[in-house]
Amino acid sequence: MAFRRSRLLLVATVVAFLAANHSVRAQDAAATDALCPAATPYVAKYVEQIADANTPIADLVATIDGAISAYDRCAGFQGLGSSTTGRQYAELRSAQFHVVVGRLQRRLGEYDDARSQMLMAIALVKEEIEWRDLPPASPVSMGNGFGWFKNSPVTSRYREIASAVRDAALAELETLPKQAAEARPA
Repeated sequence: MAFRRSRLLLVATVVAFLAANHSVRAQDAAATDALCPAATPYVAKYVEQIADANTPIADLVATIDGAISAYDRCAGFQGLGSSTTGRQYAELRSAQFHVVVGRLQRRLGEYDDARSQMLMAIALVKEEIEWRDLPPASPVSMGNGFGWFKNSPVTSRYREIASAVRDAALAELETLPKQAAEARPA
């Protein structure tokens, strides 16, 4: 009986250890960015900071600003290499962090800054939402010869996520107080 109990305890301990180890590896993988590796330390730090309720907002905003800068640089590098997908990915990630920092600024009462962040996010995802690529026409057999089949346009692989980011930014803009009308010269 004692042997069976100790064996169950051992099995439970091993299962708990493996589950915890898997959880840590999953967190590490979530904080790793293969396309934009310079953003990885900022994303990892952001994940740590949001897990700690005592993280000062200024520290969180500084980390997010670092992530935004890293993704903006990455978008520039990806664009130089003619990698549309890589550039779109980096712009999308930057836009996601703009929405996060804009939400924090709204909560702090920094409405103009929050509005700027949301507008920047919308501008960054605009291309991903509207992007279409026309793949080359394909030769097809038409019985006695060949003809050309025009392929349908392909949308960005990030279109759905970009639309969700845009919608979130638009919803946040709706929660902000309306801007005061600028004084107009008579």
